[in-house]
Amino acid sequence: MKRFILILFLAFFTIDSFSQGMYGFEGGFGKTMSYTSHLTPELEGYILTKINRHLYVGGSLGYERFSFLYNSNILPAVVAYGDVINIRHKSSYLFFSPKIDLGIGYRKYLHLNLSFGAGLYMGGSQWTNKYQQIFTLPATTVFRSDTGGSYTSYNAPTLIFRYGIGLSERIPTYGYWNIILSQDFGYMPKSFDKTVPNLVTNYFCFSVGLMHKYHQVLVEY
Repeated sequence: MKRFILILFLAFFTIDSFSQGMYGFEGGFGKTMSYTSHLTPELEGYILTKINRHLYVGGSLGYERFSFLYNSNILPAVVAYGDVINIRHKSSYLFFSPKIDLGIGYRKYLHLNLSFGAGLYMGGSQWTNKYQQIFTLPATTVFRSDTGGSYTSYNAPTLIFRYGIGLSERIPTYGYWNIILSQDFGYMPKSFDKTVPNLVTNYFCFSVGLMHKYHQVLVEY
């Protein structure tokens, strides 16, 4: 009887809670992996829910900017009117991506993450140079061949898809906050120009940030 009363008494002092996963934000620099590329800023914020000891699932909101110079390298002997000579491209996209994170090892100091999402065009600029005929003034009946440039930012796609894989290192600090060092590779199969199907490039970035990670909290007293 005394044992039953003790169990009943302790039942009223049970504390139940659940794992809240982790969240964080990062910022850094990246560049496209094809053509003549330039470093550009990259930002990301994410929220992940803990599924089990090593697996987290959630989503991220990221900003990436792309800047590169594409050269077609067409030989002068075979160039024809209308051929693209080069494209100077700059664009910014806001990505909404589901994300899976896998903690590696007992302490989970290393994390592997996978993501897939769509990026919404936020703005940019693009200049396209083509080989074409140009009028020679003042005699309008005389032509010459040269490279002519035009502003073609309207050719940038409104929506672009991105497959990402990343590896991050967690450096514990005071309390629940951790410093995060991340490297991320993004595969983007869609062309950055609607009229040039082969203007495709991948993206690599390095970022530093802070991550708030909860401990195991399903506890009963």
